[in-house]
This record gives sequence, C-alpha cells and structure tokens, in this order.
Amino acid sequence: MRHTSCDDIPVLLIYRQRHYQCKCGHSFNEKAIFASKSFQSSPRLRQVIFNRLAESRNYRDIAHLCGVSVTQVMRVCTEIYIPRPQTLPRVISIL
Repeated sequence: MRHTSCDDIPVLLIYRQRHYQCKCGHSFNEKAIFASKSFQSSPRLRQVIFNRLAESRNYRDIAHLCGVSVTQVMRVCTEIYIPRPQTLPRVISIL
C-alpha cells in the first residue's frame, strides 16, 4: 500500500490481510479500516492528494509529486462530495 514520502523517499506499507473461513464453508477477508477496497493507498496519501487538488494543480503534476498514477488522482478526485445548498441566495454575482 502506498503511503506519503519521507524525505523524497517513497514509503510502502506492507499489510497482510487475514482470511477467515466459517464452519458453513463461507470464507471472507478481514476488513481493513485504514484502506478502502478500490484504493491501494493509505488515507494519509489520499489526504495529501486532496490538499494538492486544492492548490489548483493539474492531475499529472499531482501524480508526479505524490508518486501515483494520474488515474489514481482522478479516482481520489471523485471521492470529493460537495453538497447542494438547500436554498439559493437572492442575488447571484458572476464576475
């Protein structure tokens, strides 16, 4: 699992996920609370990518700075949820 870098050295976390088998024959993997199913990166790395997105950089630059692929940056970007406001203001100013 990729993590943030330390002094420009990429850090990889090695996690061995446990596999369980039930008496009924069902099997399942342990749920890791610090990693989501679709990401191979730590929550801290995703937070760094979020912060870089706020700096108005392009995906390629962020991917290069964080040591991940452009696709991964795009997937992290889709995690951003901006709720719709309940009411709109009376006047909308467009510059």
